[in-house]
Amino acid sequence: MAVTTTYKATNVVNRAQRIIGYDVARALAILGMVIVHFSLTLVASDQQSSWLGLIVTFCEGRAAALFVVLAGVGLSLIGRINPNAEAAAIQAKRWTLTKRGLFLLVLGLINLTIWPGDILRVYGIAFLLIAWLFQASNRVLLSLAFSFVLAFVGLIMRFDFNQNWNWATLEYRNLWTFAGLLRNLLFDGFRSVFPWAGLIFFGMWLGRQHVQVALVRWRLFWIGVAMALTAQIGSIGLTHVFSQTWPILGKPDAAMLFSTASIPPMPLFMLSAAGLSLAIIMGCIQLSLGLSTSRIINSLAVTGQLALTWYIGHIVLGLGGLRSLGLYQNSSLATALGLALGFFGVAVGCSVWWKRHFNHGPLEALLRWATS
Repeated sequence: MAVTTTYKATNVVNRAQRIIGYDVARALAILGMVIVHFSLTLVASDQQSSWLGLIVTFCEGRAAALFVVLAGVGLSLIGRINPNAEAAAIQAKRWTLTKRGLFLLVLGLINLTIWPGDILRVYGIAFLLIAWLFQASNRVLLSLAFSFVLAFVGLIMRFDFNQNWNWATLEYRNLWTFAGLLRNLLFDGFRSVFPWAGLIFFGMWLGRQHVQVALVRWRLFWIGVAMALTAQIGSIGLTHVFSQTWPILGKPDAAMLFSTASIPPMPLFMLSAAGLSLAIIMGCIQLSLGLSTSRIINSLAVTGQLALTWYIGHIVLGLGGLRSLGLYQNSSLATALGLALGFFGVAVGCSVWWKRHFNHGPLEALLRWATS
């Protein structure tokens, strides 16, 4: 149904107009990941029990989930095509998605050599799958999202998730063997295809919703809040029921199965992360509409438009630089958070300058050039 002109300007976004709320949300996802990764790298785990540690714990996994959902939103825009398109146009779109998937897969493998939490490989696999699924219905997309989550549960029941990990040092044994690399990619990597690619399919579904309309935005916002709250309350309740009221499971098994922690990423974590991502994205869109002339909003938006560059940049320049200074596992949590906020502030300033001179970020431009 076409959006009528009876809506107020603050309630409707022109479909041809870029929705900068998505870009603002990408910037917040980068900020969350910078906070988590700086704290993991610079602070010993026994120092993360303070109230500042609660901030890091809240962001852990959920910032990455927001980043992944937004990747799905972007994919829905890339894969948009006329329903009556000819076979040649469909094949061209499929080839573009395939090339981008291969590019991100290779970039992710390179990134994996320095950072065990790489997520770009998941993007790459998702792009390759979506090259054949970009015309799928909304129902199929949500079914795929659900299936990836359930498949992970099956895998964790069959295989030992912790087998190859040394969590104290974040080192993965046998990574650069074929079996280890495949297992890390699909199942027990810091961010693996199962279940994380499910969030990309969820993001594709979201990208097809008419968020230009205020009623839709608010409905999705409250659905997201309800999902996140249901997951948190359900985690507490189900753990208690199945470990005490009906002790079918031992307490450790129940706590793991119904956990909302990001490692391992069990279904209630995925529900919580998807719901929180949905609420944040809708909030960012609404806020961006109300403050469309705000310098802060527009600075965050251009930072989000360079999200791929800053994802790699905060690992290579940020974490790499700090480790070279001898700060690995040798700083307080307050110092790590301060450095994270400082790095993000520099990223925002650099992004504003860059977008005044160039249309695309460095890695975004390379992606376009390599896959054109």
